[in-house]
Amino acid sequence: MKLIEGKQTGNWDVAGFDDEVSVAQGFWMDDESASHGTHVASLAAGTFNNGIGFGGLAPDAGLMLIQLMDEEAVMSTSRIVDAMFYAMNQGADIINLSLGSQFAHAEWLAALSLEEQAIFAEEYYVQEGKMWDELFHLFQDEGVIVVQAAGNDGYLAVIDPMKRTDASIIVGATGEEGDWAFFSNFGEVVDVHAPGDLIAGAGVDGKIIKMSGTSMAAPLVSGLVAALLSLEPEADLPRIKDALLASFETGKEQLKCVHAGRAAEYLLQKDEPNA
Repeated sequence: MKLIEGKQTGNWDVAGFDDEVSVAQGFWMDDESASHGTHVASLAAGTFNNGIGFGGLAPDAGLMLIQLMDEEAVMSTSRIVDAMFYAMNQGADIINLSLGSQFAHAEWLAALSLEEQAIFAEEYYVQEGKMWDELFHLFQDEGVIVVQAAGNDGYLAVIDPMKRTDASIIVGATGEEGDWAFFSNFGEVVDVHAPGDLIAGAGVDGKIIKMSGTSMAAPLVSGLVAALLSLEPEADLPRIKDALLASFETGKEQLKCVHAGRAAEYLLQKDEPNA
């Protein structure tokens, strides 16, 4: 796919323990499933001048493509952790996680009241939530910015133990009209929202396809973070978060819709935040 040709700084298949990343792995995959990683990569850092007509948010950024699922569609916690450490040890500045915890009872959770959902988050998967929080803080301390998709189940994002942290950027999705997408997980832990409904990007076999989900919103923010780091390479997670929050439209801050131009303008100001 021309959008991401020549941009890879390194590939790794966690399941296969080699550098052979496949876009067609798994008998269970349709074209959309097989295209997920390619689509995400193109939104973050797809090149321009490719004869297609669009590119990613950070066209000059490199891509480290890491595959987590095996042929049986298994993606374990240990594989996610392994992939993150591989990326950090290979020098990644930003890790995009267009993934999250899956619950067999997701529909039941979404049907709960917000109060009941909050209670569930307080009482279940507590130790796992602490583990993820400690892990993300470790990566923050190492100067790696982690961007997470909020999830697509339409309930409080904090239900997912991976989202119980302030040491990453958690991204919800907006729909075509600019309001919150109906499928997007939500709540106080969601830091920003970005477009995530019917987003065009690269697919398998050179196709351009449209996909929906917070998996699409997250790489748009990851690409923006890469662009912001090009303006201020020493910016840390709190500084980047300040820039993203400062970009919200006046009077519509509750929507948390990130704006690339205003975020860049914030970083280009001479005064440090809170000075």
